[in-house]
Amino acid sequence: RRVEVGEIVDVNNPCYKASLDKNGKCTEKQYGLFAKENMPAQYIIGEYAGVVRRDCDKSINWEREIAQLSEMDLIGTVGEEKNVWGDSYEGMCVDPDIFHNETIYANDFRERVSLEGEVLIGCENVCLQQKNRVKNAALVEFVIDGWPHVFLMTILPVLKGQEILTDYGEEYWQCFRNIIARNKQIKHCRIVEKEKLEYLMKMKEQEMA
Repeated sequence: RRVEVGEIVDVNNPCYKASLDKNGKCTEKQYGLFAKENMPAQYIIGEYAGVVRRDCDKSINWEREIAQLSEMDLIGTVGEEKNVWGDSYEGMCVDPDIFHNETIYANDFRERVSLEGEVLIGCENVCLQQKNRVKNAALVEFVIDGWPHVFLMTILPVLKGQEILTDYGEEYWQCFRNIIARNKQIKHCRIVEKEKLEYLMKMKEQEMA
């Protein structure tokens, strides 16, 4: 392999910044995929591995929603009206949540992602413009022996030590933002319910006194 998984220690890396709490302390180690040696453009790094399953078999784990965003939809097109499994209405995907390899550690190339809707008034793009990070790889689907496979492939020459960066897409970050917003709402509701319960218990104690 010409790549390796490494811990991100660069304080300017957006993944590292995302792990910082309000006091600027790192709360969780972050990892990325890095080149062990120079690679030319259109070099296949490896297959995006996981469990291949039908969309209808998906069971949502609310505690692992963000991890489930890493699923890769399979197109598998062989014609306009059907895919390789014969039904154009039956979606399938590669789910790396349980089983995966190093390709899942390829991070998004964006420098900043807005999670607050008010920052983006009049703008549909949930991701702010990047300046220094360059997308140098892409996830590409090939049909091999009648079955679709997804590979991580370089689209630019990559030098030894560089981080492999791909594009998660706007839809990914929109879903990510929705999950964050919903979790905040759930947390707020739990706090309100807890305060309400404490108030009722206090009132009951006063009545019994």
